[in-house]
Amino acid sequence: MLPEKGKMKKIFCGLDLFKLIAAVAVVLLHAVETTSRVPDEIKFVFTRFAVPFFFITSGFFFFNGISNAEDKKQYFIKYEKNILKLFFVWAIIIYSPFEVFSYIQKYPDAGFLKIALFLFRRIFVIGPGPYWYLVALMWSAAFLYICFVMKKERLIGFAVIFGLLLEICYSCFNGILPAVCQKRRSLYRAQNVERER
Repeated sequence: MLPEKGKMKKIFCGLDLFKLIAAVAVVLLHAVETTSRVPDEIKFVFTRFAVPFFFITSGFFFFNGISNAEDKKQYFIKYEKNILKLFFVWAIIIYSPFEVFSYIQKYPDAGFLKIALFLFRRIFVIGPGPYWYLVALMWSAAFLYICFVMKKERLIGFAVIFGLLLEICYSCFNGILPAVCQKRRSLYRAQNVERER
């Protein structure tokens, strides 16, 4: 949370303790490897709360801060700048060269413009590697700021419901759609082979 000048920073002891627990859960989620499905699912049950918790906490501190800020626009700009500093150093300078190399290897015949568009999408829309969190945080803070300034807080509720529906659809159909597309491609290739004969 970004405190205003001359104001004490409020400490949330319960949140700080739970942030420690969530940080350990994130490490376990990514570091502990399992070889069978059941232990893998058990690991997800006990660790996947961590990232949503951090995201909700970030939203809480941002909204709490901007509600109490005298200059809301300045608060928002400072908040975004702080995220951009982290993003620029870790995502763009350190991680992005690996993305450039992988795209060049994957699309050797692609022109400069295509590679540049791929990189823009990967870096600023999706987020390179683990830095998707920072990209999502930047866009979410911008959305909250617009809702706050326009006094359209109801949009936040609609956005939450829409996000939950998207998550449900993704969870339900994530494995189905690629399989359908793969089957259609296989049928299309088989038809072409038959025509050639």
